[in-house]
Amino acid sequence: MDKIFLDTNFFMRLLEGQLKDERKKLDKYQCYVSTLSIHITMYVHKLSVPHPTLRSFLKYFGVLPLSRQTSLMSLEGPTSDYEDNLQLTAAAENGINIFITLDKELLKLKQFQSVKIISPSQL
Repeated sequence: MDKIFLDTNFFMRLLEGQLKDERKKLDKYQCYVSTLSIHITMYVHKLSVPHPTLRSFLKYFGVLPLSRQTSLMSLEGPTSDYEDNLQLTAAAENGINIFITLDKELLKLKQFQSVKIISPSQL
């Protein structure tokens, strides 16, 4: 079974109830987000804790930590956006096969190490 990492932009859209067709397609995969995605979601939406809806939503996803090594490697690239590098590096370090994003710049990469970068419509 493929392991899929959801970039923050895609994860937030799912949480907002958008992209329902894409959400159904995820059922056949092991899906992951990073702790950074949860932090960004809480910050952008100005959510407070406890947050039962987000907690319930996260039952469907593995949550990947960000290590010191991930942080240091992300300073080297592959992009000029540190947040994107953190997400890509965390995915690669954890054996993720597919990285789903709505970010057009990341989609241009097509691959980072062994991780294929795709849009939700390519699922």
